[in-house]
Amino acid sequence: EWTTRLAAFAGPDALRGLRALARALPPMLGVVNAVEWTLPSAFVEDLLRRAPALDLSVHPPGGGPSVLATWADAADDGDDSLRTLRLLRSRGADVAGAATDPSSPLSNVVHNGCVRATKAVLEAGADPDEGRCCGPPLLMGSGVWHDGDVLCPCCWLDRTPAGALDPDLPSRRAKILAALLDAGADPARTHAAAPGLTA
Repeated sequence: EWTTRLAAFAGPDALRGLRALARALPPMLGVVNAVEWTLPSAFVEDLLRRAPALDLSVHPPGGGPSVLATWADAADDGDDSLRTLRLLRSRGADVAGAATDPSSPLSNVVHNGCVRATKAVLEAGADPDEGRCCGPPLLMGSGVWHDGDVLCPCCWLDRTPAGALDPDLPSRRAKILAALLDAGADPARTHAAAPGLTA
């Protein structure tokens, strides 16, 4: 959480340092950190080029989040972010994430209100009903803990997951909800594990 999207706020010297650190790490960790820090897709492509044998279907050592769950946690709807997704997928990254992921890649892009990224992950084969894989459930904007299926985060109103005001978020949530339903998400699963709780 503390390091996600570092590149968005880093000055030129800090960016050089982040790139140098990502290059110095073992290839898998370098790629995972590069996408977490939102370094440009061209840099991620360079890391992948330097490690031709790197298989992103294998998850990081130590039970850390999968590379796609990490990407999705920091993703936005920009062209560069979606290009990074394509690069990761071309090297075997699984849209289902890993059993050790605290949340699925799809759950993360839905959580962040990313319409294009949600559609891209669904088009890549993500299960529209797949929410969090393990760990605590997502916290709704209303403050109600729930089972964490993917449709639940669409109930948020005009606040980002961090609590900032985002006037466009409700319209993006509606588009995300439509994309999930179009992909076959089951509305009856929304609170399946906690039927007594509502958003």
